[in-house]
Amino acid sequence: MPTIKVVDFKGQETGELTLSDAVFGARLHVPAMHQVVVAHLANCRQGTRSTKTRGDISGGGAEGTLVVYCPNTPQWEGKNLAEIASVMGVSPVEAALDII
Repeated sequence: MPTIKVVDFKGQETGELTLSDAVFGARLHVPAMHQVVVAHLANCRQGTRSTKTRGDISGGGAEGTLVVYCPNTPQWEGKNLAEIASVMGVSPVEAALDII
């Protein structure tokens, strides 16, 4: 059984303590220890940074805008500006200005 020295706050040796072999005599499992440390460091991270995915950048601009309600021209409801612009033969921005 391993023994350790017991020291007070002044650094003076006050005795010895015998440690249990069941706890302190076990072999180290370094991969498990590494996994625990990496998991702890990952949990300490704030995690608020992100990168844009394909869904974040595709379909941008006026083309992907969906017309939900339009009292002046109800035939365009449920269509996006790209479809409306292709029917009207103008750009999506001009189509948006026309149906407003």
